[in-house]
Amino acid sequence: MSSAAEPERDARRAIAGQCGRTHSVNASRLSRLDCASGFRACTCVTPCLPLHRRKGWVEPNRSPGRRVSHVEQNESRPRFPRSVYGRGSEPDARFSLANERTFLAWIGAALALVSVGVGLESLALNLNPGLRLAASIVLVAAGIACPVQAWFGWARVESALRERRPLPFSPLLVVLPAALGLAGVLVLLALVVK
Repeated sequence: MSSAAEPERDARRAIAGQCGRTHSVNASRLSRLDCASGFRACTCVTPCLPLHRRKGWVEPNRSPGRRVSHVEQNESRPRFPRSVYGRGSEPDARFSLANERTFLAWIGAALALVSVGVGLESLALNLNPGLRLAASIVLVAAGIACPVQAWFGWARVESALRERRPLPFSPLLVVLPAALGLAGVLVLLALVVK
């Protein structure tokens, strides 16, 4: 094989995607395929692995003998809150990300509850005014409780993950559905008693 074909073969090897297939790319185009996020261009359906996750990849500004096995955290800036991140060991990222998605779901529920509570009162529906106001207050109060549950629930679960303890239970998980049930009963009564 000619020596001119060697760089192209190396270039194809360098941009093999997660699917395991190599992609035809000229060696002259290889430098243009790098992007700021550390991914190589790939035509496969499955996205390519980031460079720091590929086996044997050495970060350019590090010594060649040191391989990157994980993304290192900057120790000069501690993570907030220290009461959570200052204990235990780093859990699997999938569990931490699932915990953050749960946090965001509670925030979304809070927005929905406050919106429904305000809308119920401001639309001036043909309902009993006292019961309508009571249902609105219950919904807005439940919406205010959701971010509290989101923050403290996230912190308790993240601490449990870091310390390898069983996941905790929150009493607000009983109170909030009860509040929603109460608001529903109040709206039903407001429909019946005019």
